[in-house]
Amino acid sequence: MTQGQDRTAELLLQARLALISHQVAVSGTDPQVVRLPENALPELIRAFAGTADTVYQLVPVSGRPKNLDLFSLLVWRRHAMKGHDVRRLYLVPFGNPDAERILLQVEDDNASRIIAHRLYAGASSRDRQARDPAGGSVDAAVPMTNMWIVDNRVVVYEEYGDNGPPSWVVSARKEEVRTARARWDQLWEKRSELEHEAPRVPEPLLESADMVHSIAQYACTGDHVDADGCAWYHGSWQYLRLFNLVSSPNWHARFYEEHLRLELHAHARPRVLITGAADYGMLAYVLAAADRPENLDVHVADLCHTPLLANRWLGRRHGVDVAIHAVDFLDRGEEFAADLGPVDLVVSDAFLTRFERVEAERVVENWRRVLRPGGCVVTTVRLHDLERSVEDQSRAETEYLLRLYERAKSSHWLLEIDFDDLHDAAREYVRRMRSRPIGGQSEIESIFVQHGFRITKAEVGHVDGELQPATYLRIVAHA
Repeated sequence: MTQGQDRTAELLLQARLALISHQVAVSGTDPQVVRLPENALPELIRAFAGTADTVYQLVPVSGRPKNLDLFSLLVWRRHAMKGHDVRRLYLVPFGNPDAERILLQVEDDNASRIIAHRLYAGASSRDRQARDPAGGSVDAAVPMTNMWIVDNRVVVYEEYGDNGPPSWVVSARKEEVRTARARWDQLWEKRSELEHEAPRVPEPLLESADMVHSIAQYACTGDHVDADGCAWYHGSWQYLRLFNLVSSPNWHARFYEEHLRLELHAHARPRVLITGAADYGMLAYVLAAADRPENLDVHVADLCHTPLLANRWLGRRHGVDVAIHAVDFLDRGEEFAADLGPVDLVVSDAFLTRFERVEAERVVENWRRVLRPGGCVVTTVRLHDLERSVEDQSRAETEYLLRLYERAKSSHWLLEIDFDDLHDAAREYVRRMRSRPIGGQSEIESIFVQHGFRITKAEVGHVDGELQPATYLRIVAHA
Protein backbone atom coordinates (compact mmCIF):
# COMPACT_ATOMS: atom_id res chain seq x y z
CA MET A 1 0.00 0.00 0.00
CA THR A 2 1.43 3.36 -1.02
CA GLN A 3 1.94 6.25 1.33
CA GLY A 4 -0.98 8.07 -0.32
CA GLN A 5 -3.28 5.06 0.21
CA ASP A 6 -2.18 4.86 3.86
CA ARG A 7 -3.07 8.50 4.33
CA THR A 8 -6.46 8.01 2.67
CA ALA A 9 -7.24 5.03 4.94
CA GLU A 10 -6.18 7.05 7.98
CA LEU A 11 -8.48 9.94 7.04
CA LEU A 12 -11.43 7.60 6.49
CA LEU A 13 -10.74 5.97 9.86
CA GLN A 14 -10.74 9.38 11.53
CA ALA A 15 -14.03 10.18 9.82
CA ARG A 16 -15.57 6.93 11.07
CA LEU A 17 -14.31 7.62 14.58
CA ALA A 18 -15.84 11.11 14.41
CA LEU A 19 -19.15 9.54 13.34
CA ILE A 20 -19.01 7.06 16.23
CA SER A 21 -18.19 9.88 18.64
CA HIS A 22 -21.16 11.87 17.35
CA GLN A 23 -23.50 8.89 17.64
CA VAL A 24 -22.36 8.28 21.21
CA ALA A 25 -22.91 11.95 22.03
CA VAL A 26 -26.43 11.81 20.57
CA SER A 27 -27.50 8.41 21.85
CA GLY A 28 -25.39 8.21 24.98
CA THR A 29 -23.68 5.08 26.21
CA ASP A 30 -26.72 3.38 27.73
CA PRO A 31 -27.21 0.11 25.80
CA GLN A 32 -30.90 0.18 26.79
CA VAL A 33 -31.58 3.39 24.83
CA VAL A 34 -31.40 4.24 21.12
CA ARG A 35 -31.97 7.75 19.75
CA LEU A 36 -32.92 8.28 16.13
CA PRO A 37 -33.37 11.44 14.05
CA GLU A 38 -36.87 12.08 12.73
CA ASN A 39 -35.94 11.09 9.17
CA ALA A 40 -35.03 7.59 10.41
CA LEU A 41 -38.53 7.02 11.79
CA PRO A 42 -39.99 5.35 8.64
CA GLU A 43 -37.36 2.63 8.85
CA LEU A 44 -38.09 2.13 12.55
CA ILE A 45 -41.82 1.85 11.84
CA ARG A 46 -41.22 -0.69 9.08
CA ALA A 47 -38.98 -2.74 11.36
CA PHE A 48 -41.42 -2.80 14.29
CA ALA A 49 -44.43 -3.40 12.04
CA GLY A 50 -42.70 -6.54 10.80
CA THR A 51 -42.15 -8.02 14.26
CA ALA A 52 -44.40 -6.46 16.95
CA ASP A 53 -47.36 -8.34 18.40
CA THR A 54 -48.81 -5.43 20.42
CA VAL A 55 -48.49 -1.69 19.83
CA TYR A 56 -50.23 0.84 22.10
CA GLN A 57 -49.99 4.44 20.90
CA LEU A 58 -50.70 7.89 22.34
CA VAL A 59 -51.06 10.15 19.29
CA PRO A 60 -51.33 13.95 19.73
CA VAL A 61 -53.54 15.83 17.30
CA SER A 62 -51.74 19.03 16.38
CA GLY A 63 -54.06 20.29 13.67
CA ARG A 64 -51.03 20.28 11.36
CA PRO A 65 -50.79 16.76 9.89
CA LYS A 66 -47.49 15.75 8.29
CA ASN A 67 -46.74 13.20 5.58
CA LEU A 68 -44.92 11.14 8.21
CA ASP A 69 -48.12 10.95 10.27
CA LEU A 70 -50.01 9.56 7.27
CA PHE A 71 -47.29 6.99 6.55
CA SER A 72 -47.30 5.82 10.18
CA LEU A 73 -51.09 5.63 10.20
CA LEU A 74 -51.26 3.45 7.08
CA VAL A 75 -48.49 1.10 8.20
CA TRP A 76 -50.08 0.45 11.60
CA ARG A 77 -53.51 -0.05 10.02
CA ARG A 78 -52.06 -2.70 7.73
CA HIS A 79 -50.35 -4.28 10.74
CA ALA A 80 -53.66 -4.42 12.63
CA MET A 81 -55.45 -6.02 9.68
CA LYS A 82 -52.93 -8.86 9.85
CA GLY A 83 -54.32 -9.72 13.28
CA HIS A 84 -51.94 -7.84 15.57
CA ASP A 85 -53.14 -5.91 18.64
CA VAL A 86 -52.85 -2.20 17.77
CA ARG A 87 -54.56 0.36 20.02
CA ARG A 88 -54.53 4.11 19.74
CA LEU A 89 -55.60 7.08 21.87
CA TYR A 90 -55.80 10.38 20.01
CA LEU A 91 -54.89 13.24 22.36
CA VAL A 92 -56.94 16.32 21.47
CA PRO A 93 -55.48 19.56 22.86
CA PHE A 94 -57.68 22.07 24.61
CA GLY A 95 -59.62 24.10 22.04
CA ASN A 96 -58.77 21.92 19.02
CA PRO A 97 -61.46 22.53 16.40
CA ASP A 98 -61.00 19.30 14.42
CA ALA A 99 -63.47 17.13 16.33
CA GLU A 100 -65.21 15.89 13.18
CA ARG A 101 -61.98 15.01 11.42
CA ILE A 102 -60.68 13.18 14.49
CA LEU A 103 -63.94 11.22 14.81
CA LEU A 104 -63.67 10.12 11.16
CA GLN A 105 -60.06 9.05 11.78
CA VAL A 106 -61.15 6.98 14.80
CA GLU A 107 -63.88 5.33 12.71
CA ASP A 108 -61.41 4.55 9.90
CA ASP A 109 -58.98 3.08 12.43
CA ASN A 110 -61.68 0.85 13.90
CA ALA A 111 -62.65 -0.30 10.41
CA SER A 112 -58.99 -1.31 9.94
CA ARG A 113 -59.07 -3.27 13.24
CA ILE A 114 -57.14 -0.66 15.21
CA ILE A 115 -58.95 -0.13 18.52
CA ALA A 116 -59.03 3.67 18.64
CA HIS A 117 -60.53 6.33 20.90
CA ARG A 118 -60.02 10.04 21.46
CA LEU A 119 -59.26 11.89 24.69
CA TYR A 120 -59.53 15.60 25.40
CA ALA A 121 -56.46 17.09 27.02
CA GLY A 122 -56.16 20.24 29.10
CA ALA A 123 -56.40 18.65 32.50
CA SER A 124 -55.44 19.61 35.99
CA SER A 125 -52.60 17.93 37.83
CA ARG A 126 -54.04 19.08 41.17
CA ASP A 127 -57.37 17.27 41.06
CA ARG A 128 -57.54 14.68 38.34
CA GLN A 129 -60.90 13.35 39.43
CA ALA A 130 -62.65 16.68 40.10
CA ARG A 131 -66.00 17.22 38.42
CA ASP A 132 -68.29 20.19 38.33
CA PRO A 133 -71.79 19.08 37.28
CA ALA A 134 -72.58 22.45 35.76
CA GLY A 135 -69.28 23.09 34.08
CA GLY A 136 -67.71 19.94 32.71
CA SER A 137 -64.91 17.76 33.94
CA VAL A 138 -61.28 17.91 34.87
CA ASP A 139 -59.73 14.82 33.35
CA ALA A 140 -56.47 12.98 33.82
CA ALA A 141 -53.33 14.86 32.82
CA VAL A 142 -52.05 13.55 29.50
CA PRO A 143 -48.84 14.04 27.52
CA MET A 144 -48.91 15.84 24.17
CA THR A 145 -46.15 14.00 22.33
CA ASN A 146 -46.21 10.68 20.52
CA MET A 147 -45.59 7.65 22.70
CA TRP A 148 -45.75 3.96 21.76
CA ILE A 149 -45.41 0.86 23.89
CA VAL A 150 -44.22 -2.09 21.79
CA ASP A 151 -44.71 -5.63 23.10
CA ASN A 152 -44.50 -4.24 26.66
CA ARG A 153 -40.74 -4.31 26.21
CA VAL A 154 -39.78 -0.91 24.83
CA VAL A 155 -41.30 2.56 24.91
CA VAL A 156 -40.86 4.85 21.92
CA TYR A 157 -41.38 8.59 22.34
CA GLU A 158 -40.60 11.96 20.80
CA GLU A 159 -38.04 14.15 22.50
CA TYR A 160 -38.09 17.86 21.72
CA GLY A 161 -35.19 20.19 22.20
CA ASP A 162 -35.37 23.97 22.14
CA ASN A 163 -34.94 24.11 18.36
CA GLY A 164 -35.25 21.92 15.30
CA PRO A 165 -37.15 18.69 14.68
CA PRO A 166 -37.62 16.11 17.43
CA SER A 167 -35.53 13.03 17.93
CA TRP A 168 -37.15 9.66 18.65
CA VAL A 169 -36.09 7.63 21.66
CA VAL A 170 -36.45 3.85 21.91
CA SER A 171 -35.95 2.82 25.52
CA ALA A 172 -35.92 -0.60 27.15
CA ARG A 173 -35.24 0.83 30.61
CA LYS A 174 -37.56 -1.01 32.96
CA GLU A 175 -38.60 2.12 34.84
CA GLU A 176 -39.47 4.02 31.64
CA VAL A 177 -41.46 1.09 30.26
CA ARG A 178 -43.26 0.64 33.58
CA THR A 179 -44.09 4.37 33.82
CA ALA A 180 -45.32 4.48 30.23
CA ARG A 181 -47.51 1.43 30.74
CA ALA A 182 -48.99 2.89 33.94
CA ARG A 183 -49.83 6.11 32.10
CA TRP A 184 -51.36 4.17 29.23
CA ASP A 185 -53.46 1.99 31.55
CA GLN A 186 -54.77 5.03 33.42
CA LEU A 187 -55.88 6.76 30.23
CA TRP A 188 -57.16 3.62 28.53
CA GLU A 189 -59.31 2.81 31.53
CA LYS A 190 -60.91 6.26 31.31
CA ARG A 191 -61.43 6.28 27.55
CA SER A 192 -65.18 5.61 27.55
CA GLU A 193 -65.88 7.97 30.42
CA LEU A 194 -63.98 10.84 28.81
CA GLU A 195 -65.05 10.17 25.25
CA HIS A 196 -68.71 10.56 26.12
CA GLU A 197 -68.28 13.82 28.00
CA ALA A 198 -70.28 16.64 26.45
CA PRO A 199 -67.78 18.21 24.01
CA ARG A 200 -66.59 21.70 24.62
CA VAL A 201 -67.48 24.37 22.11
CA PRO A 202 -64.83 24.08 19.38
CA GLU A 203 -62.43 27.00 19.21
CA PRO A 204 -59.50 27.27 16.77
CA LEU A 205 -56.99 28.19 19.48
CA LEU A 206 -54.12 26.45 17.72
CA GLU A 207 -54.70 28.64 14.69
CA SER A 208 -55.31 31.91 16.47
CA ALA A 209 -53.01 31.94 19.52
CA ASP A 210 -49.92 33.02 17.56
CA MET A 211 -51.98 35.53 15.57
CA VAL A 212 -53.51 37.13 18.68
CA HIS A 213 -50.08 37.30 20.32
CA SER A 214 -48.74 39.20 17.31
CA ILE A 215 -51.73 41.55 17.11
CA ALA A 216 -51.45 42.39 20.81
CA GLN A 217 -47.97 43.86 20.35
CA TYR A 218 -49.40 46.82 18.42
CA ALA A 219 -53.18 46.76 19.02
CA CYS A 220 -53.15 46.72 22.83
CA THR A 221 -53.28 50.25 24.21
CA GLY A 222 -54.83 49.66 27.62
CA ASP A 223 -58.09 48.54 29.21
CA HIS A 224 -59.71 48.04 32.62
CA VAL A 225 -57.11 45.41 33.54
CA ASP A 226 -54.17 47.73 32.80
CA ALA A 227 -54.78 51.27 31.61
CA ASP A 228 -51.16 51.71 30.52
CA GLY A 229 -50.99 48.72 28.19
CA CYS A 230 -52.47 45.21 28.13
CA ALA A 231 -50.27 43.32 25.66
CA TRP A 232 -48.89 41.24 28.55
CA TYR A 233 -52.47 40.09 29.17
CA HIS A 234 -54.08 39.72 25.75
CA GLY A 235 -50.86 38.53 24.11
CA SER A 236 -50.50 35.53 26.40
CA TRP A 237 -54.19 34.80 27.03
CA GLN A 238 -54.83 32.25 24.29
CA TYR A 239 -51.55 30.45 24.95
CA LEU A 240 -52.56 30.03 28.58
CA ARG A 241 -56.08 28.98 27.56
CA LEU A 242 -54.60 26.23 25.40
CA PHE A 243 -53.17 24.69 28.55
CA ASN A 244 -56.28 25.49 30.64
CA LEU A 245 -54.42 27.84 32.94
CA VAL A 246 -56.78 30.84 32.88
CA SER A 247 -60.46 31.44 33.49
CA SER A 248 -62.67 31.10 30.42
CA PRO A 249 -66.28 30.26 29.48
CA ASN A 250 -65.16 26.62 29.23
CA TRP A 251 -65.12 26.51 33.02
CA HIS A 252 -68.89 27.06 32.90
CA ALA A 253 -69.59 25.19 29.69
CA ARG A 254 -72.95 23.60 30.42
CA PHE A 255 -74.28 26.72 32.10
CA TYR A 256 -73.59 28.84 29.03
CA GLU A 257 -74.71 26.17 26.56
CA GLU A 258 -78.06 25.71 28.31
CA HIS A 259 -78.99 29.31 29.00
CA LEU A 260 -77.67 30.87 25.81
CA ARG A 261 -79.66 28.35 23.81
CA LEU A 262 -82.83 29.15 25.78
CA GLU A 263 -82.45 32.91 25.39
CA LEU A 264 -81.39 32.91 21.74
CA HIS A 265 -84.22 30.61 20.68
CA ALA A 266 -86.75 33.02 22.15
CA HIS A 267 -86.06 35.53 19.33
CA ALA A 268 -86.25 35.26 15.54
CA ARG A 269 -83.22 37.53 15.07
CA PRO A 270 -81.51 37.86 18.45
CA ARG A 271 -79.56 41.01 19.16
CA VAL A 272 -76.60 40.13 21.38
CA LEU A 273 -74.01 42.26 23.18
CA ILE A 274 -70.79 40.78 24.61
CA THR A 275 -69.04 43.10 27.08
CA GLY A 276 -65.46 42.66 28.24
CA ALA A 277 -63.93 40.14 25.85
CA ALA A 278 -60.49 38.78 26.71
CA ASP A 279 -60.65 36.97 23.35
CA TYR A 280 -63.38 35.33 21.24
CA GLY A 281 -64.24 32.61 23.79
CA MET A 282 -67.64 34.04 24.72
CA LEU A 283 -68.56 34.60 21.08
CA ALA A 284 -67.79 30.93 20.35
CA TYR A 285 -70.47 29.90 22.85
CA VAL A 286 -72.99 32.34 21.40
CA LEU A 287 -72.42 31.05 17.87
CA ALA A 288 -72.60 27.42 18.99
CA ALA A 289 -75.88 28.00 20.85
CA ALA A 290 -77.68 29.49 17.83
CA ASP A 291 -79.48 27.22 15.36
CA ARG A 292 -78.74 29.74 12.61
CA PRO A 293 -75.74 31.90 13.54
CA GLU A 294 -76.17 33.95 10.37
CA ASN A 295 -79.41 35.33 11.87
CA LEU A 296 -77.60 36.77 14.88
CA ASP A 297 -76.97 40.49 15.27
CA VAL A 298 -73.83 40.33 17.42
CA HIS A 299 -71.98 43.26 18.99
CA VAL A 300 -68.78 43.11 21.06
CA ALA A 301 -67.69 46.00 23.29
CA ASP A 302 -64.21 46.31 24.80
CA LEU A 303 -61.68 49.05 25.46
CA CYS A 304 -58.89 47.18 23.67
CA HIS A 305 -58.72 46.47 19.94
CA THR A 306 -56.97 43.09 20.31
CA PRO A 307 -59.98 41.08 21.58
CA LEU A 308 -62.24 43.03 19.22
CA LEU A 309 -60.20 41.98 16.20
CA ALA A 310 -60.13 38.39 17.47
CA ASN A 311 -63.93 38.39 17.69
CA ARG A 312 -64.28 39.78 14.18
CA TRP A 313 -61.91 37.07 12.91
CA LEU A 314 -63.93 34.26 14.50
CA GLY A 315 -67.21 35.76 13.28
CA ARG A 316 -65.96 35.78 9.70
CA ARG A 317 -64.97 32.13 9.97
CA HIS A 318 -68.62 31.41 10.77
CA GLY A 319 -70.07 33.75 8.18
CA VAL A 320 -71.26 36.19 10.83
CA ASP A 321 -70.58 39.92 10.59
CA VAL A 322 -69.66 40.82 14.18
CA ALA A 323 -69.91 44.53 14.98
CA ILE A 324 -67.05 45.65 17.23
CA HIS A 325 -67.04 48.71 19.50
CA ALA A 326 -63.92 50.15 21.13
CA VAL A 327 -65.72 51.70 24.07
CA ASP A 328 -65.34 52.15 27.82
CA PHE A 329 -68.48 50.37 28.96
CA LEU A 330 -67.92 51.50 32.53
CA ASP A 331 -67.72 55.26 31.97
CA ARG A 332 -69.56 55.57 28.65
CA GLY A 333 -72.11 52.81 29.04
CA GLU A 334 -75.13 55.15 29.11
CA GLU A 335 -74.04 56.94 25.95
CA PHE A 336 -73.15 53.65 24.26
CA ALA A 337 -76.55 52.14 25.14
CA ALA A 338 -78.30 55.12 23.55
CA ASP A 339 -76.22 54.85 20.36
CA LEU A 340 -76.51 51.07 20.05
CA GLY A 341 -80.20 50.72 20.81
CA PRO A 342 -81.80 47.93 22.84
CA VAL A 343 -80.50 44.36 22.72
CA ASP A 344 -82.11 41.06 23.69
CA LEU A 345 -79.15 39.47 25.44
CA VAL A 346 -76.00 40.61 27.24
CA VAL A 347 -73.32 37.98 27.80
CA SER A 348 -70.13 38.43 29.80
CA ASP A 349 -67.78 36.02 31.54
CA ALA A 350 -66.16 37.02 34.86
CA PHE A 351 -66.32 40.69 33.86
CA LEU A 352 -67.64 42.30 37.04
CA THR A 353 -64.64 41.33 39.18
CA ARG A 354 -62.38 43.42 36.97
CA PHE A 355 -63.86 46.37 38.90
CA GLU A 356 -64.24 47.66 42.42
CA ARG A 357 -67.69 47.24 44.00
CA VAL A 358 -69.00 50.72 43.08
CA GLU A 359 -67.75 50.35 39.51
CA ALA A 360 -69.31 46.90 39.20
CA GLU A 361 -72.66 48.42 40.17
CA ARG A 362 -72.30 50.93 37.31
CA VAL A 363 -71.61 48.11 34.87
CA VAL A 364 -74.80 46.32 35.98
CA GLU A 365 -76.68 49.60 35.65
CA ASN A 366 -75.36 49.97 32.09
CA TRP A 367 -76.37 46.41 31.28
CA ARG A 368 -79.90 47.33 32.35
CA ARG A 369 -79.82 50.44 30.17
CA VAL A 370 -78.83 48.54 27.02
CA LEU A 371 -81.41 45.73 27.44
CA ARG A 372 -84.91 45.91 26.06
CA PRO A 373 -87.73 45.09 28.55
CA GLY A 374 -87.64 41.35 29.19
CA GLY A 375 -84.04 41.17 27.96
CA CYS A 376 -81.50 39.03 29.77
CA VAL A 377 -77.98 39.01 31.21
CA VAL A 378 -76.09 35.70 31.34
CA THR A 379 -72.84 36.00 33.28
CA THR A 380 -70.51 34.57 35.92
CA VAL A 381 -68.94 36.32 38.93
CA ARG A 382 -66.11 34.97 41.02
CA LEU A 383 -66.77 34.65 44.76
CA HIS A 384 -63.57 35.43 46.65
CA ASP A 385 -62.08 33.74 49.67
CA LEU A 386 -60.12 35.53 52.36
CA GLU A 387 -56.94 37.25 51.28
CA ARG A 388 -53.90 35.02 51.19
CA SER A 389 -50.57 35.76 52.79
CA VAL A 390 -47.56 36.79 50.70
CA GLU A 391 -46.09 33.34 51.34
CA ASP A 392 -49.26 31.59 50.12
CA GLN A 393 -49.37 33.83 47.04
CA SER A 394 -45.74 33.06 46.23
CA ARG A 395 -46.33 29.32 46.63
CA ALA A 396 -49.41 29.48 44.39
CA GLU A 397 -47.47 31.34 41.68
CA THR A 398 -44.71 28.72 41.78
CA GLU A 399 -47.24 25.90 41.45
CA TYR A 400 -48.89 27.73 38.54
CA LEU A 401 -45.62 27.91 36.62
CA LEU A 402 -44.91 24.26 37.38
CA ARG A 403 -48.29 23.34 35.90
CA LEU A 404 -47.39 25.31 32.79
CA TYR A 405 -44.16 23.35 32.55
CA GLU A 406 -45.96 20.01 32.94
CA ARG A 407 -48.55 20.80 30.30
CA ALA A 408 -46.60 22.87 27.78
CA LYS A 409 -42.94 21.84 27.83
CA SER A 410 -43.52 18.83 25.58
CA SER A 411 -46.13 20.45 23.36
CA HIS A 412 -45.09 24.09 22.90
CA TRP A 413 -43.75 23.01 19.49
CA LEU A 414 -47.38 23.33 18.35
CA LEU A 415 -46.91 27.10 18.68
CA GLU A 416 -44.49 29.67 17.31
CA ILE A 417 -43.63 31.15 20.70
CA ASP A 418 -40.42 29.98 22.38
CA PHE A 419 -41.06 28.11 25.63
CA ASP A 420 -38.92 30.51 27.67
CA ASP A 421 -40.94 33.43 26.31
CA LEU A 422 -44.16 31.57 27.12
CA HIS A 423 -42.90 30.93 30.65
CA ASP A 424 -41.99 34.62 31.10
CA ALA A 425 -45.42 35.69 29.80
CA ALA A 426 -47.17 33.32 32.23
CA ARG A 427 -45.09 34.62 35.13
CA GLU A 428 -45.99 38.22 34.26
CA TYR A 429 -49.65 37.30 33.92
CA VAL A 430 -49.84 35.55 37.26
CA ARG A 431 -48.08 38.40 39.05
CA ARG A 432 -50.11 41.22 37.52
CA MET A 433 -53.62 39.89 36.95
CA ARG A 434 -56.02 40.45 39.82
CA SER A 435 -59.68 39.62 40.35
CA ARG A 436 -61.40 42.06 42.71
CA PRO A 437 -63.84 40.92 45.41
CA ILE A 438 -67.26 42.58 45.11
CA GLY A 439 -69.15 40.55 47.72
CA GLY A 440 -70.74 37.21 48.46
CA GLN A 441 -73.67 35.62 46.66
CA SER A 442 -76.40 37.64 48.39
CA GLU A 443 -74.51 40.91 47.89
CA ILE A 444 -73.99 40.24 44.19
CA GLU A 445 -77.61 39.26 43.68
CA SER A 446 -78.67 42.46 45.43
CA ILE A 447 -76.71 44.55 42.90
CA PHE A 448 -78.83 43.10 40.09
CA VAL A 449 -82.10 43.46 42.00
CA GLN A 450 -81.36 47.08 42.94
CA HIS A 451 -80.87 47.95 39.28
CA GLY A 452 -84.16 46.50 38.07
CA PHE A 453 -83.29 42.87 37.35
CA ARG A 454 -85.25 39.78 38.24
CA ILE A 455 -82.87 36.88 38.95
CA THR A 456 -84.13 33.70 37.30
CA LYS A 457 -81.05 31.55 37.90
CA ALA A 458 -78.32 31.77 40.51
CA GLU A 459 -76.08 28.76 41.08
CA VAL A 460 -72.71 28.30 42.68
CA GLY A 461 -70.09 26.39 40.71
CA HIS A 462 -66.68 25.13 41.80
CA VAL A 463 -63.88 25.12 39.25
CA ASP A 464 -60.18 24.38 39.20
CA GLY A 465 -59.18 28.04 39.24
CA GLU A 466 -55.94 29.68 38.22
CA LEU A 467 -53.82 29.89 41.38
CA GLN A 468 -56.20 27.86 43.52
CA PRO A 469 -59.64 26.21 43.28
CA ALA A 470 -62.27 28.90 42.80
CA THR A 471 -65.99 29.38 43.32
CA TYR A 472 -68.22 31.28 40.89
CA LEU A 473 -71.77 32.54 40.95
CA ARG A 474 -73.54 31.84 37.66
CA ILE A 475 -76.37 34.28 37.07
CA VAL A 476 -79.25 34.64 34.65
CA ALA A 477 -81.11 37.90 35.26
CA HIS A 478 -84.02 39.39 33.26
CA ALA A 479 -84.79 43.09 32.91
